[in-house]
Amino acid sequence: MGIFGFGNGQPQNVFTFGGKKDQMTPKQFGYFAVTWSVNLSAEAVDAICKSDHESGDATGPSLIARIAKRKESAHLELLAIHAASYVCYAIAVLNVQKQVVEEMRPGIVDGIATIQREKGKSLPEQQQQYIHRLIGEYCKTVMSDFHTEKDPRAIDVNGSATFRLFLRHVIPAYSEDYDQPEKFSDIETTFVLSHSVADSVVGLMMALKTQGLVFHP
Repeated sequence: MGIFGFGNGQPQNVFTFGGKKDQMTPKQFGYFAVTWSVNLSAEAVDAICKSDHESGDATGPSLIARIAKRKESAHLELLAIHAASYVCYAIAVLNVQKQVVEEMRPGIVDGIATIQREKGKSLPEQQQQYIHRLIGEYCKTVMSDFHTEKDPRAIDVNGSATFRLFLRHVIPAYSEDYDQPEKFSDIETTFVLSHSVADSVVGLMMALKTQGLVFHP
């Protein structure tokens, strides 16, 4: 019996990695899609903040400098993108059925409940519900970014619906007390952020492919 799962014989209605015996039910996969994304998205935000983009203009510090001072909003957006990418990989590449996706939902809710704003303190219920909705929104954009061949390498994140949604959420979150927030998205900032979103979608999906994620119906 693996650390995730259960039973002997042929696996059924479970996910496995690279032929390993460890198994995840759809609910467990939904849970881990969120909990694994917590650290992945924190690393992504740290990489953004280390990009040395310190410029600004009359509107104030650059968007990246603002993220560095207050990471939470960007972290939650990237967490939702990562979690959505796990789900969309299962749908688009592994061809899981709608019922399997529905079975993931309680696990996603349970995973969100484990997120802590600070040690020992869970997020408020309203914010947990917001993250759940956010994952749903990014699932829609990531799926729309796939080309007909369902290959993650075919996604062009720079002009994608996922990146546009990310900017639409992040820019207002960091625009308080400043004028002309549309100037935040200069060329260098856009490049850094689009690279982070690309890693969150394409990079993650290619890693899942390399690790041999499989669904056994």
